[in-house]
Amino acid sequence: MKPSMKKIAPRSAWLPDYVAPTVRDIDVDALLARGITHLALDLDETLVPHGGNTLTTEDMVFLAHARQLGLKLFIASNTLRNIDVISQAIPAHAVRATLVSRKPFRVYYRRLITAAAVPPQHIAMAGDNVLNDVYGANRAGLVTIFVPARTRWRRALYRRYSKWVLRQRHF
Repeated sequence: MKPSMKKIAPRSAWLPDYVAPTVRDIDVDALLARGITHLALDLDETLVPHGGNTLTTEDMVFLAHARQLGLKLFIASNTLRNIDVISQAIPAHAVRATLVSRKPFRVYYRRLITAAAVPPQHIAMAGDNVLNDVYGANRAGLVTIFVPARTRWRRALYRRYSKWVLRQRHF
């Protein structure tokens, strides 16, 4: 199935570079063509439902394919719970929040950039949170992908934002 990720012409730190309906809709080929070598994924509401520890089979297949194409995977999460089961299943390096280093703050994204050991323009951040994942990553110089939340109540919260973003000029 062809990915349905849309490119946005961002004019603000609040706008993502891309919008994808789900993680599986991220266009890995487009990211690689742009020079992206690392994909950082938010955990709660992007990869799994809030508090969940199990990835769907479809997500596992997509992430394995992304790794085969050459993307290095990271989990970028503010959760303080143990996420070793997920990071080992993908496999992905987890950059977790601490009490003084959390998304959307620059110190958190500096830790992510240091862990990836590449310039920020080679890292894409995919997440469902406008402040933590889009704004924070844009300020740090990462490529951003907005993925609406997985659960219904969170999707309703971002419905207006998503519609506004999708009305922006596409390439």
